[in-house]
Amino acid sequence: MKKILTSIVLIIIFLKGFSQSINYGIGTGLNFSSLTVANYEDEGFKYKPGFQLNAVLGYSINDKVGLRIEPGFANKGTILDIADSKLNINYFTIPLLAKFSPLEKFSILFGPEFSFLLTAKSTINHNKINTISTFDNRIDFGINTGLSYRLINKLEIGLRYNRGFIPPTKNIQVIVNGEHKKITNQSFVFLITYMIK
Repeated sequence: MKKILTSIVLIIIFLKGFSQSINYGIGTGLNFSSLTVANYEDEGFKYKPGFQLNAVLGYSINDKVGLRIEPGFANKGTILDIADSKLNINYFTIPLLAKFSPLEKFSILFGPEFSFLLTAKSTINHNKINTISTFDNRIDFGINTGLSYRLINKLEIGLRYNRGFIPPTKNIQVIVNGEHKKITNQSFVFLITYMIK
């Protein structure tokens, strides 16, 4: 019985110490996203404004280094030059980020992001069309890199860049000099994060 009580006390002490290194919050942001073609500038895709909303769960290894997972929703897509077209692609995203804080209020974030396609709709000449069947790759994998600044104790602002590596569709083709080019997602994001703890 004494060993059980001792073990319970040690577990409580361990969890209490561990929980002090964990923080959590919520974030929202404005993103500017587009489809892009590597090494090709005039592909006809323009940046589309969208939004995202995410939870934040962080673990501080020490004062300078931490880890974050930020699952959430992101509205991506692009504006096309053809027929006044706009593409809305909605994803459930899971960024896994390393956080480095060289200064007290300033942080650098970097890490992979996994995205799962939820919906896809196109607007062509003001007519909305469900185009989910066009997107045969329902999973995207990319890289996030960004900067954040803590305005006050619990409020942060940040800038992020995300670049996907997996084409969301094989049905939209860009051909340059007879060569088929891969289309991928990319976005720039302005974020506001409130850390509850």
